[in-house]
Amino acid sequence: MRGEEVSFYNGGCTLAGTFTEAADPLVAAGARPGEQILTWQTEMITARLPPLVRAILRITRTDVVSSQRKRIARIKASPADVIRIQGIRVNARWIRDFLAYDPRPALARITVPVLAITGGQDVQVPPEDVKAIGRLVQGTFDGHVVGDLSHLLRPDPDSAGPRGYRRAVRQPVSPEVLALITGWATSHWVRRDLTGLSAARGVGEDRHQTAVMVKIGRRPGNAEPAHGTLVRRRPGAA
Repeated sequence: MRGEEVSFYNGGCTLAGTFTEAADPLVAAGARPGEQILTWQTEMITARLPPLVRAILRITRTDVVSSQRKRIARIKASPADVIRIQGIRVNARWIRDFLAYDPRPALARITVPVLAITGGQDVQVPPEDVKAIGRLVQGTFDGHVVGDLSHLLRPDPDSAGPRGYRRAVRQPVSPEVLALITGWATSHWVRRDLTGLSAARGVGEDRHQTAVMVKIGRRPGNAEPAHGTLVRRRPGAA
């Protein structure tokens, strides 16, 4: 987590890249073992099932949480990479790795600045884990639980959860999230780049210089941010 590395974490997937400053933006990240997250997910999603589905489950005396625990136990007991559960092929090896992984030791080793963002209506990662991440990391920390956003960082005011994902992905990521990421990246990368360059070259920040600029892309005729991009500006550039 030092030197030139920056890693992006999203729901168990980490992507690494190289930038001029080391920092960790964590998007919809958990701070508890995978098995606990999966159990929490099941409880949250079950509570948000449509009334008709919940009624059928009561009539058939189906306990979704209990059934999920049994499936987890079967997967953990199997040495196979792939197994079938109720006729469906399941990547048992990946699930075992996810269940066993505890991110807390890795989080506790982070010494660079950290930004953690989770939607307030996320039912796949506990929003309260943002505070836990803040207690674990050793670097400066900015944590945000954003409004009524889902795990996809799109609005979910009705708390539909995964049932609403197909419709949600047709919309852009929340502008509030993009603004948080852009502002944080600017404060931790751009400002330090400018200061370092000024000291090394004797050039004021208001003169031509090389800098990494972060901007929000905008669609023509649309005031809403469409995407975030990193733009590198060179000496003499407008």
